Amino acid sequence: MMLVGASLIIAGLSVGVASLVALHLLPTGMSLLRNAVSQYGITAYRAG
Repeated sequence: MMLVGASLIIAGLSVGVASLVALHLLPTGMSLLRNAVSQYGITAYRAG
């Protein structure tokens, strides 16, 4: 049971990190230094 839980945690973290990397690499017009991650929610890239 611990193996299943650990696998789910690792999978969730991987998806989250991959989403943030993808959002930072896409041409969103957002600055890594000036804009918070939550501001992606008001752009066309909110699904990320």
